Amino acid sequence: MPLFFRIFLLLCFAQVFTYTSAQDFSYTQFAQETSPQKRLRAGIDAWRYYNKNNIDSLKIVGLELLPVKKDTKLNRQLYAVGTRNLGSYFVRTNDIKKGIGLLNEAKKEFAKQELFVMLSETENELGNAYFLLGNYHLAAEHFIVSMKIGQETADETAGFNGMIGLGKAWCASGDTLKGIRLVEQFLAKCLALKKFESASDACAFLGMIAGEQNQLELMSAYYNRGVNYANRSALLAYKANALNNKAIDFYYHKQLDSTLAYFKRALNIRLRVGTVNPIVESHYNIAVFHLEKGDFVLAKEAAGKGEEIAREAVIRSLQLDCLRLLQEIAITMNNPEESDKLAIEITRVESELTEIGQIDDEILEAALSYDSNKMQVESSNSMVWIGVALAVLFAAVVVLFFREQDEERAQ
Repeated sequence: MPLFFRIFLLLCFAQVFTYTSAQDFSYTQFAQETSPQKRLRAGIDAWRYYNKNNIDSLKIVGLELLPVKKDTKLNRQLYAVGTRNLGSYFVRTNDIKKGIGLLNEAKKEFAKQELFVMLSETENELGNAYFLLGNYHLAAEHFIVSMKIGQETADETAGFNGMIGLGKAWCASGDTLKGIRLVEQFLAKCLALKKFESASDACAFLGMIAGEQNQLELMSAYYNRGVNYANRSALLAYKANALNNKAIDFYYHKQLDSTLAYFKRALNIRLRVGTVNPIVESHYNIAVFHLEKGDFVLAKEAAGKGEEIAREAVIRSLQLDCLRLLQEIAITMNNPEESDKLAIEITRVESELTEIGQIDDEILEAALSYDSNKMQVESSNSMVWIGVALAVLFAAVVVLFFREQDEERAQ
């Protein structure tokens, strides 16, 4: 099997992040706005928009939201929203631990003021952050808390916002079947609510899993569905994902010129957005492409760039996959000295991830309980609708039968 599906799961987890998004945001209007209430609303919209379009702008808006004094309820809300923007910026760029600290600070204020939708979103964001650090235990915990808080709100999406993250955390911990089941549930819910951007993320992940299992037709079907959903979005991150997934599909259909062109187009857009994870993924994919083609120098250059970015951002899981690819390139180029050096670094990073990467029984029980309850409800609802459908079908057959009998008598 080609190397594209040796990419460890986290490279596809760039899209775990909260899927609710403002389709449009005007920084000019935000900068000119003097009403604190409207600036607050704009700050929330900026978080949802710039997460997928321009991370540097997310930082700018976050800083501008911070009030001089936290002496009123509204000022504390402004501070919490600005702090969350900054937390998300650091999680997506170069300091995940700093981002976690800021998100926790915002979370406390959201909880104090009973802003439960934003609290649910922030818990989900913390799950994403710990996921990137390889701490699946804490990631799963935050995803579950996000869903439980969200279920108590009137927001139709908050109750399952963390489902895709939890599913991918399970997969990363080795329980692929449970993980896939949750992502499939997430996909169904997104389509029911016409949340096509999030549906594209789920399709991309399910396509990757199908590819790993050598189910190439299913992989292609998922990727193409994901591309169609992503193309409905105006957000840059989704356009880049669509290009990247289409490139993989081109590869399996032997359209190699298109493969590289689409990988590069995806990378260029991702560089504009500025989020580290997908940028590393693009460099990795380009490295794999060159390795498969036998262009070892270009492969090493691209993989080295990805490893450097991941190392500087202290995202060990991303770094590990790039190191493994660099070692494979070294072996292929018959460079045992470099391969041995890389092996030492790989062992070090693996040990670090192993120490923090396990989901314990308590978290699994909580997740299973949530999943089991949701499955029972969905299964019950499904049976009701199946029964209704069968009844309608039966009635239609009966009506058709008697109509035919009447026509025969009339003749």
